[in-house]
Amino acid sequence: MKGHADYAKRGQDIVCASASAVALFTIKLLKRQVDGLFEKVEPGDLQVMFEPNGATDDIMRTFHLFMKQLADQYPKHIKIFGGIRH
Repeated sequence: MKGHADYAKRGQDIVCASASAVALFTIKLLKRQVDGLFEKVEPGDLQVMFEPNGATDDIMRTFHLFMKQLADQYPKHIKIFGGIRH
């Protein structure tokens, strides 16, 4: 995940807060399923790498679905490029 939603001022941006919350929750779920998860969490930049398995596939599909719903609702502020990569 990269960038900011720019829906509202920092601290008031519900789109950014929604995306960030689901991304951070997804990372917590992934950590319960895999060893050796790499994460980089910085303002405007979130990266995660891990060895996928059946459980992580389900988690990532759910994350992707949530982000797609958010992008459909706020198309000027959320863009999805590509899909789930293995």
